[in-house]
Amino acid sequence: MRFDEVWLRILANTSIKKNKELANIVGIAESVVSKRAKENNFPVEWGFFVAQEFGLSTDWLLTGEGEKEAEKKDFLSEVQEWIDESCRTNADMKIWFKVQFENKFPEFVEWKKRKDERLEQHNITRNSKIA
Repeated sequence: MRFDEVWLRILANTSIKKNKELANIVGIAESVVSKRAKENNFPVEWGFFVAQEFGLSTDWLLTGEGEKEAEKKDFLSEVQEWIDESCRTNADMKIWFKVQFENKFPEFVEWKKRKDERLEQHNITRNSKIA
């Protein structure tokens, strides 16, 4: 990838403005960035790190083609996907996650209890109207 072309997209679409900032995100020395800039060679893996950091599509960042923003998944969808994948190799994963979640978020346990009580009350009310 041509460094100059990728660098223009980075400057225009991220908070990165200096070689040092790019080096920090990529995890390399600033001198390596300067060397690549002189060679006009932007490594693909750098594009991946920058795209991840700023929610951009790696393809777009490197080539200027396609969708600019990375496909965004809802956080809870990603958690569900992770649990589903993990359950394929560990059947107890769902139970483990539930216990861990309830331990970390007692507010959820209380909310669920209130919700269940409202549902039970609604069912009692509904059933008493039928009789």
